[in-house]
Amino acid sequence: MSIRQTIRLDYLDSSRGIAAFIVLLAHFQLTLLSGLNENWVMKTPLRLFVDGEAAVLYFFILSGYVLTLSLKNSDSIPGTNYINYIFRRGLRIYPAFLFTLILSYLILKVFPASTGTWLDKYWQSPPHFVDVLKQSILVFRFPNSPELRYLPHDWTLSIEMALSFLLPVLALAARKNSGVVLLVVFAAVKMLGLDPFVFDFSLGIFIAQSKDRLIRKMTDNRIKTISFIIALALICLSYVFPETMTWTDKFLIHHKSWGLALLLLIILSSTKIQSMLSFKVFVFLGRISYSFYLTHLIVLFLLLSLLPNLNPAVFLIIYAAVTTLISALMYVQIEKPYIKMGKRLNFILSKEE
Repeated sequence: MSIRQTIRLDYLDSSRGIAAFIVLLAHFQLTLLSGLNENWVMKTPLRLFVDGEAAVLYFFILSGYVLTLSLKNSDSIPGTNYINYIFRRGLRIYPAFLFTLILSYLILKVFPASTGTWLDKYWQSPPHFVDVLKQSILVFRFPNSPELRYLPHDWTLSIEMALSFLLPVLALAARKNSGVVLLVVFAAVKMLGLDPFVFDFSLGIFIAQSKDRLIRKMTDNRIKTISFIIALALICLSYVFPETMTWTDKFLIHHKSWGLALLLLIILSSTKIQSMLSFKVFVFLGRISYSFYLTHLIVLFLLLSLLPNLNPAVFLIIYAAVTTLISALMYVQIEKPYIKMGKRLNFILSKEE
């Protein structure tokens, strides 16, 4: 039996799109409103709207969940099924990534990498096409440091691709006992130095394999309310008490991930939230979220180079609009054709089996 295509749920796409927009807001705030870090607002749950770390952790949890759902009908991972799955992941990630990498290289060739902002820690070495070739590998990072890469935030894609190789194994093992798999991964991160982001993916796997049981519990409004309060506390604790991050992360790996996993469960169990997230504007943002995430940082640099003295509010509107436009074009011209290619590949190999 072949690995079937990833299930597409609009409300989950929308939640990913909102997370991508939060990353954009986070980098905008760091760049043009850095003084806001000292404002009392940043010690309230409102900080979640510029919490790029939480957004990225949610990406990993959601990827673990959605990719596990896509493997539900697969009885095994060796052979054609697994190769098919890896090819489709590559076709999903690499084309838009390579386009953005080359685009960033060309922009950096034209504009000096100096904006007088937080962004200046990146792109300090002169652009060279050999570096584009090295960085295009993605899974193996040459160089590893984000400061030396044309897409500083592509470290998340490197982790995503690397974990894509491991995820089918974890997902199949989790069918027997998803709790045990989560516990083993947790122990491996704590005691063996396994990459901590494997744990975030494993949270998504756990939710996917235990979905029905967990959602049944969440249908109780009291449990849902308590879960939301706990989720908010876990995510926002470090806003009020930054020093707690050291010991909470030491104990929980990523303390925000536990709260974000609860938020995902609340979304999965609430038809009202799903209906809200199914608004066309959110669905559209979800569709283009990958290109949006890829391009937002180089667009920020470009606009700062072209419009250095613009009012921050006006800048944000232009920044969001330009990023959305470029992302929509990339989705239509690059992402969709390669997604279709992956589906055709899956169909052809399924018939051969």
